[in-house]
Amino acid sequence: MHRTARNIFFGLGLTSLLSDVKIFFPERTRHLYQILVALDLKIEQCNEHLGTINPHLLSYYEVISKYFYLLLDSTAHENISDELADELTNGFVTAVTKAAHEGKPGVLHRQHALSIFLYLELGDLVPQFSHKFPEKTNAHGFLILAGERKEDKAA
Repeated sequence: MHRTARNIFFGLGLTSLLSDVKIFFPERTRHLYQILVALDLKIEQCNEHLGTINPHLLSYYEVISKYFYLLLDSTAHENISDELADELTNGFVTAVTKAAHEGKPGVLHRQHALSIFLYLELGDLVPQFSHKFPEKTNAHGFLILAGERKEDKAA
């Protein structure tokens, strides 16, 4: 159903409404709606051979797509528990981390992680997620750890 509505917006040249409609979603889950729509659009573009999408992001899409009915139905928003919202949010962070971590065991370039947000046209979510990708510096430049290390927890 949401694809039909999306296609109508596109057909009328009102593509910005698709992102503007996020204001109708509760603030605590608004980012999940944006992520869902962004992934859906990007996957459709990739199916039309306009680009590629990382397998980790595809796997996350498979998980979040099971909750279409909750995320896209305004009458169901109250049924999205805090636990589910946290699980889906953390799942996205994990997917981005893995996508950006490819080929760099133990180390992830922050810039690469943030470029995934831009690739998905989710630049407005960067401030909300930026703290999930803290910067670490070494002699080779800015690096980001792909998860907490024990010494980080102890500090």
